[in-house]
Amino acid sequence: MRGTSWFRSGVVNALFQLLFLAAMYLFGRETVISATTPGRFPVLLILVGLPSLVWALFFYLQDRLEPEPASYVFLALLSGMSAAALFVNPLLEGLFRHQQWNHASMGLFIAGSFVLLGGVFSLVIFWILYAGFYSLDEFDEPVDGMVYGAIAACGFALVRVIHHLQTRPEATLFYLAYLVTTQVLIYSAAGSMIGFAFGQAKFFKRDLTLFSGVAVTVSALVIGSYHSLTELVFLEGYEHAFWISFGFAMVFAIFLLGFCRRQMHRMVTGKTRRRPLMRFRTLPAMAIYSALILLIATGVALSGQRGRLVQLEEWGVSFRHPHHLSRFSFAGMEDSLSARDGRFQMLFCSRVARAPGFLFMLEARVMPAERKAWLEIIENDRGIKESLLIGNVVVGGRPGHRIASSRLSSDLDSRYEFPCLSLRLQDVVSVGDRLFVFRYEADARDFYRGLPQYERILKTVEWCSTERNDHE
Repeated sequence: MRGTSWFRSGVVNALFQLLFLAAMYLFGRETVISATTPGRFPVLLILVGLPSLVWALFFYLQDRLEPEPASYVFLALLSGMSAAALFVNPLLEGLFRHQQWNHASMGLFIAGSFVLLGGVFSLVIFWILYAGFYSLDEFDEPVDGMVYGAIAACGFALVRVIHHLQTRPEATLFYLAYLVTTQVLIYSAAGSMIGFAFGQAKFFKRDLTLFSGVAVTVSALVIGSYHSLTELVFLEGYEHAFWISFGFAMVFAIFLLGFCRRQMHRMVTGKTRRRPLMRFRTLPAMAIYSALILLIATGVALSGQRGRLVQLEEWGVSFRHPHHLSRFSFAGMEDSLSARDGRFQMLFCSRVARAPGFLFMLEARVMPAERKAWLEIIENDRGIKESLLIGNVVVGGRPGHRIASSRLSSDLDSRYEFPCLSLRLQDVVSVGDRLFVFRYEADARDFYRGLPQYERILKTVEWCSTERNDHE
């Protein structure tokens, strides 16, 4: 009878989630709660919180012999939410700037998924369980660790999903439902795996350090695999990418749910020896392991923030291009644009379609050094009648001239092709017999928002000698 009850609870929960997804697909696949919608945050909180609480209740009800006090369960949920809001979100988005470079390259994407998302989450859940629940007298059954771990992970995932949706005002209600249903389940399953290690150590005389290290590693692999495989189909541009991602996420979630339910069932029905109240003790090995994961995460983040080193040895110039503007990014970098002047050779070009959108280009040509070649740039732009200003600039320690101009062009994205004001900076630097033009161009609405990124690129420019030219 007890096994049948376990089975029924899982089926009922799964059916609720499927009905929730179906309803959101029928009524919300084209409905967007934009940033200007009144009461957007409470609506998101309700829609995200409902499936999260249902999953938390599912894991809580698995301990049918002696359910945990409701106050402790709520504390576990609140601990996961607080850890995500006060530590993980500021760490990933503020210090590590994960979203800026996560999709820049395959290597950074994989490392970010496993080390930052998976590793940081697993460490947070481990230390929550160890510091807050492992020594409790109420932790009196092996399954209690899995319950606390799953519920703390539910709270963690709830905050992470809300943060994710707050930064994406274009998300539909169906996307919201899909994200919270799969992500909350997978995170809670990973959290229960960490709790499994605590139950084994407390009641079956397992080595806590060894079991915890294995559990944290497995949990990080689970979370990393989920993010990698569900997003990779989008990055590779597969046809029907969403449905492929959705199918994998559901199969992965069902597999994890079955595994966790089976382990919890074995713990509840098996014979265990009750242990006395555990005294808090230090775990130096786990502290070192945690520091190592954070150190690796910091290295990955620093690599991502530095950007890709672009070395143009033939022309004697190098600079760093932000990873989030690279081809692998959703920003949509383009290297196929042609140079605007046939006398110049285009050395590098990127176009960012995602707001703030802008064009960055580096062009160069060989010409006599004694001529004021930058004047030719001005003559080439005489067709720009709206405005043209000339100033000074320093690029890579070398003085140059900044030509600022604006022009009117047709907005091809508009139905009626209304004129669009475009602003442009051309920083012209003469180095020996070579003329370099760094070009930055954006619509008026995006120009000043994207300008700091362009200035950061200019600060990384370095000049080096070449066989054809002595820069001094």
